[in-house]
Amino acid sequence: MSNVCMRRDTGEITGFLSYVPMRLSVMGSLTRASLGSDLSIHPGYTNKGIARDLKRKLTEESAKSGVSFVYATSNPLSTALLCRETAIPIARLKRYSRKLGIYYHLLENLHLPPLVAKTLNSFYAFLAGIKYKRRASALRKALGTNVRSQTQNMAPELFDELWAYMRRVHILSFWKDVEFLKWRYDKNPHSRPLYFCIFKDEKPIALAVVAERKQTAYIMEFICRDRKLSTARFLLNEIERKFLSSNLRALAFGGTDDDFFSTVFKDYSRQPEFDHQMVGQVASDSLLQRLFSEPSNWTLTFGDSDGLII
Repeated sequence: MSNVCMRRDTGEITGFLSYVPMRLSVMGSLTRASLGSDLSIHPGYTNKGIARDLKRKLTEESAKSGVSFVYATSNPLSTALLCRETAIPIARLKRYSRKLGIYYHLLENLHLPPLVAKTLNSFYAFLAGIKYKRRASALRKALGTNVRSQTQNMAPELFDELWAYMRRVHILSFWKDVEFLKWRYDKNPHSRPLYFCIFKDEKPIALAVVAERKQTAYIMEFICRDRKLSTARFLLNEIERKFLSSNLRALAFGGTDDDFFSTVFKDYSRQPEFDHQMVGQVASDSLLQRLFSEPSNWTLTFGDSDGLII
């Protein structure tokens, strides 16, 4: 869905605003939503109310088509526009980060040749990998019998079983079934995602999606059945172990919920300057109207933000 504002006399494009259809889970029920993005105003037509008119028009059209919620994340123009209107700030995705390996330290601080830095980083990863392997064994034992991890580059079809459970646990989150994962990551030619899956008795109990961008591995999705810390730590251990020898700078995660994420990533560095603000407006739906303005009701991750395009 998109809208373009033009001058009547010349046909010159003066402004543009597009919305991306999304799906929202409200207490486990499917609700249609729209993500506002790509707001652009011609420099010669600023401060003339064009952005306001575009936003109002698209909000009206969204409501007519059955969309209950309109939102924007991290796009400065869209965020400013929505905040000036009837939308309000909802939640801020907190960013956590941890350095990976010693490659860039050797390269930039000690000025070693790249080949030497890679060799030493591989040796470091080998030694650190022993610790991670022992930790994985202990965490797997704590989770009980018949627990295994699996890494793959396509969305696992069995994930819908986990999502059917999780959407009833979350108060508010975006609808993340296998169809969403394929659209968001698998069909994106620039994504190259890695899916980290944890199974117990051959049923999925946790999933993470990781994608690389600009020398950083971003954890885009992080989902754990029953929000058990032992499961989350096992999943995070598997991700860290995988990227030990990758020669990337860091592993990063962004998300917000009612403090489960902050507990899982408590050993990571918080980076407030990279937080992603989310704002929104309810077009219809009285239940959503009561719930959406409380940040702790939301479960959001990097995968929900247009501020990090993977």
